[in-house]
Amino acid sequence: MAESGTNWARASGSLVIVLLLVGLVGSQLLASEEQPQLLGRRSLQESVRRFLAVNDIYVLNSTYDVNTTSVTVVGTAIGPNASVTGYWSTRGRQILDFYGKEVFFSGVSWNGLENIDGAPHGLWARSWQSMLDQMIGLGLNVLRLPFSGSILAGGYMPQNINYYANPDLRNLTSLQIMDVIVRGAGARGMKVFLDYHRLNAGYEHEWGLWYDANTSETQWINNWLFLVDRYNNDSTVVGVDLFNEPHHDEAKPPGHLGPEWAPDGVNATINWRTSAIRCANAIHKVNPNLLIAVQGLDLYRGQYGLWGGVFLGQLDAPLNLTVPNKLIFQTHDLGPSTFNQSYYNAPDFPSNLPAQWDRMWGFLWDRNITPVWVGEFGAKFDPYCTSDRCAVVFRQEQLWLGELVRYIQNKSLPWTWWSWDPTSEDTGGLLADDMQTLRADKYAYIQNLTYPGFSIRNASTSLPTGIRTTGA
Repeated sequence: MAESGTNWARASGSLVIVLLLVGLVGSQLLASEEQPQLLGRRSLQESVRRFLAVNDIYVLNSTYDVNTTSVTVVGTAIGPNASVTGYWSTRGRQILDFYGKEVFFSGVSWNGLENIDGAPHGLWARSWQSMLDQMIGLGLNVLRLPFSGSILAGGYMPQNINYYANPDLRNLTSLQIMDVIVRGAGARGMKVFLDYHRLNAGYEHEWGLWYDANTSETQWINNWLFLVDRYNNDSTVVGVDLFNEPHHDEAKPPGHLGPEWAPDGVNATINWRTSAIRCANAIHKVNPNLLIAVQGLDLYRGQYGLWGGVFLGQLDAPLNLTVPNKLIFQTHDLGPSTFNQSYYNAPDFPSNLPAQWDRMWGFLWDRNITPVWVGEFGAKFDPYCTSDRCAVVFRQEQLWLGELVRYIQNKSLPWTWWSWDPTSEDTGGLLADDMQTLRADKYAYIQNLTYPGFSIRNASTSLPTGIRTTGA
C-alpha cells in the first residue's frame, strides 16, 4: 500500500505499486464526496492518479490494473522530496531545497527553441515524451531550456516537427510547446532552468550583448517578466539563466568593446554586472522564489577565458541581489575542438587545468561565495574526422574532459551537459545523428557523475577504460 510521506526514489526498472482499495477509501487524501465514485473503474483510476499526485509520486509509462479490491500501477516511480516539489535557495556555495537539504543536480541543455525551428530538436524523429523519459533514465534531473526572444513576441510557429509522433503539439506556437515541455519535465520530477540564449531566433553567434538595435535592455527585462509571470508558482521552473555568454565581439558591425564587469555607474551601457542586477531584481518582484543564474564574461582586465567563464570581476565589484540567497554563478567550459586555448597546448596539460579553473571561477566555490554551476560542457568526439590533426585534438579532448569530470566531482558541482541533441556544431550531442541512440563514448564520462535524487552518489567517478587524466 502506498502511504503518504513515503520518500520514493527513482527506480531503474519497473516498479509495481499496489493500492489496496480499503486503504485508499480510508485515506484522508480523498475527499468524502469522492469516495462513492470509487466503485466505477474509470473514477477509481482517476482517484488513484490524484492520490499519487498528492503524494508527489510520478509514474512513467504507467499501466493500471483495476479490480474490486485493489489497483495495481506498473511503471517507474520517481519523487517525492522537497528537491522535486519546491523552490530552491542558496547558502554560501550550497544549493538548498525547500526544507534546507543540500541539492546537487545533473542535467542537460535541449536546444532548438532558440533557433529558427522554434522547437526542441529531434521532434522530427520521435516524441517529446520519449526524449524526457530517456533523460530521466540516464540520471539527468535538470533541463536547461534555451530559447530566443523571438518566440516571446506571440504567434511564432515551430518548424520540423513530426506531428504523427507528437500529435499534441499540432497547431501550438513555440511558446506553447515550451509550456508542454515544462509540464512534462515537472511530471517526471525534473527541474527546469529557462535560458535566454539568443535575442533573435537563429544559428549564428550574435554580437555578445543582451540587447541590440531591435531589442533594448528594457525589452529584454520585460521579456523576462512576461515569461516569469507565465510560470509563476510552478516550482518546476526553479530558476532562470539571464543571458547566454556575454562576450566581446569587435568584428561584427557595429562592434563593441564590452561587456564589462564594473562598479555601479561605470560604462553603464556595457556593464553586465549592473544590467544583471537590474534584471534579477525586477524578476524577483514577480517571483522572489526563483534562482538567478548569472554567467561570467570572456575577458576581465586583460585576462582572457572562455565565453561565460571569467568571474574575476566578482572580486573587485561583487554582484549582489536585493533578494538574498538566490544567486548562482554559471560557468561554461569547452574543450580544444571548440576553443583551442593556449593552456590546452602547454607542456603540463592537462594537469594545468584545475589551476586555470580555480583562478577563473573555482574560487567562488573555494571561498564559499556562491554555488558554481557548470552550465555548458561537452565534447564532439567527431567520428567522421580521421585526419592526423583530428587524432591529436580527439586525444586532447579526452584528456580535457577527464580532468573536468574529476574537478566537478571533487567539488560536487552541479552541471548540465551541452547538448542533448547532436545539432550543435561545437560539441554535437549525447544523442547520435538518428536522435535515438545514446553516444556511449560521451555518456561514459558522466554516467557516474550524476546525482540520483538530487543527492551525491557514494561511488567515485571512474573514467572510460584506457582514458587517463595525465599526459603521456
